Amino acid sequence: STGYLEGLFEHTSFWLLLASEMLNSLASYASQTYYDWWSLNGWSSSDVVHFSIVIMLLSLCMLPVVFGTLTRMSVWGPWAMRDFSCMLPPGALLKALALYDIGYLHHRSHLFAAALIASYCIDVVRGACIFASMMTILGNKWYALKGCYLVIFLTAVCSSLSPYIGHSIAMDTVGSSIFGRVTLDKPVGGATGSLGEAILWAVGPLAAASYLLQLVTLRFFN
Repeated sequence: STGYLEGLFEHTSFWLLLASEMLNSLASYASQTYYDWWSLNGWSSSDVVHFSIVIMLLSLCMLPVVFGTLTRMSVWGPWAMRDFSCMLPPGALLKALALYDIGYLHHRSHLFAAALIASYCIDVVRGACIFASMMTILGNKWYALKGCYLVIFLTAVCSSLSPYIGHSIAMDTVGSSIFGRVTLDKPVGGATGSLGEAILWAVGPLAAASYLLQLVTLRFFN
């Protein structure tokens, strides 16, 4: 009989990208509360709706353009998909840095809003490329199907654990919770960190480790 994991263990690049996606999923909750960040930065509900429409339109335009370009470039070899999948950093890093460095300094910051929109578009393209790469790495359709379910299951588990992991990291490092989305200002007295600092610590190390695994995958990509 065919073992469930047969055809998967031979591909180091698949497991490295899977580990990268799992780490990124662990940071997903803290990095995806940016609708509240916009409100705390002074943007109205209608502004946030407009941002959402911009994100939707940009994502719809970017995906066919990116994949169409990669498909054309792939006739010269797998390096195009490899480089795009392994070298595009998680958008969560940009979100966390934008909140930490810009969010609380400038009321209704256009740069802050643009950074969050860009980070979301990066995540859409990156996620699609990495998932497509993992399925392509496995080659055989049956192996790719098994790999698909394994990726979905493990990333879903990590996403469900994300709020607890992020909260624990933030409390241990700066004494602030990622759930305390009341203000972007630093607390008076400085005994605890701001929301931006909590998000940066909850997201930064996990997203950076995820990107490091992407870069390591370059060596093993097949």
